[in-house]
Amino acid sequence: MAASECENLRIGREYLQSISWPSDLRQQAHDRCYCKRCYPSTLPDTLTVAGYKYVIPRGWTRFAVSVDEAFAKHHNVWHTWLNCYHGTSIENAKSAVVHR
Repeated sequence: MAASECENLRIGREYLQSISWPSDLRQQAHDRCYCKRCYPSTLPDTLTVAGYKYVIPRGWTRFAVSVDEAFAKHHNVWHTWLNCYHGTSIENAKSAVVHR
């Protein structure tokens, strides 16, 4: 565990490892925690992302999945698509990434 890593990230990564989530379906460098420690109340509640108002998901932790880079580049995903968070079962999440 990195010295600056919070408990939410540590536990989440341990869980992904325990269920054998394939590392090639993850982008760990883009994981992000919005707990009080990692994203304090002094930081903004909203940001502008791709021209849209994005509400910070305080209390949530993001575990990034791999994307099809050719698709992302063709559709300019990183500059024109809005971020989103949603919950689903681990089986459905894995299926969505594998069958993209």
